[in-house]
Amino acid sequence: MKLSKQKIGVFVGVAVNCLILLFLTHQIQWQDLSAKINDIRWLRLPLLAVLFMFGNWLRAYRWQYFLEQNQRPQLSVLFQATMVGFTATFLLPLRAGEFVRAFFLSKITTVTFSRSFASIIAERVFDVLALLMLLYIGLSLTPQAELFPGYVNTGVKALGLIAFAFGLAMFLAIFIPKKLFRFTYIVIAPLLKRKHSTLFKKLIRMAHEFIHGLAAIKDFKTLLIISVLSIILWLSAAAFYQASLWAMGIESNLVMGIIILVMIALLVAAPSAPGFIGTYQAGCVIAIHNMYLLSKEFALAYSILTHALQALLVVSIGLVILLRRGIRLLDLTPK
Repeated sequence: MKLSKQKIGVFVGVAVNCLILLFLTHQIQWQDLSAKINDIRWLRLPLLAVLFMFGNWLRAYRWQYFLEQNQRPQLSVLFQATMVGFTATFLLPLRAGEFVRAFFLSKITTVTFSRSFASIIAERVFDVLALLMLLYIGLSLTPQAELFPGYVNTGVKALGLIAFAFGLAMFLAIFIPKKLFRFTYIVIAPLLKRKHSTLFKKLIRMAHEFIHGLAAIKDFKTLLIISVLSIILWLSAAAFYQASLWAMGIESNLVMGIIILVMIALLVAAPSAPGFIGTYQAGCVIAIHNMYLLSKEFALAYSILTHALQALLVVSIGLVILLRRGIRLLDLTPK
């Protein structure tokens, strides 16, 4: 039986994540891991839950500004779509949550799927820029930065160039969208249109969605609001990871939470197994063990606490929303 590209992608993603887990758990002391989990200060979990849910609410609030004013659904509806999308990310492979979030919103509102998906692409641009700015600040304020592995600084420089390119493209897309799209077409067409027509069409569609996704940002005020909300959003996420350290008995400032946040975000960016199992743990180990030199057992225990709490909150709320709407999660996925 011939396997589809999607099934092959799922298989490869799961296999890679299993190998990551095997590598991370190689030669660890399981008794120490169990002891670290038992030392969790469970009474602090409600604070973690509040911080995490505030971040999700803030993401839904920011989403309004990526949609044109006459098409903005109620905040509660955007929050529901956000939670359903994250539920799909935890339960389905290949980061299906972004697609599901857009499809869910298009089913329960008048916002079209293409418009919704384009706004999500635009969101990701601001997320990348905000994360890289926080990473730069975090590394600048960390006394141990000189002890960090060399690939961290190399990666920051490379991502900084990518962020600059994204930022420039975003600026042009907001203020001269037609000229930018025409320029993109002129550059790509001679290279791909004849010999690689399928790839050419995909790239042109992606460029169109990216530019269309920024159409709601028509003035400096909206751009400023989105930028500020993006920083607050990711600072709240860093606060969640920092509070999780406190829940495990580690007293440190917000900088460590920022470093952990960014490392996790970078590792889970690639399509992988459902719920980022493996890549999420790798992000925690790199930040906590490789960079801050705490034990690998502590890093893995920390990843279990934060990952399980997020999964429990997201999936339970997302499934309740789907049940009340009378929609099955699989009905929101591509056939």
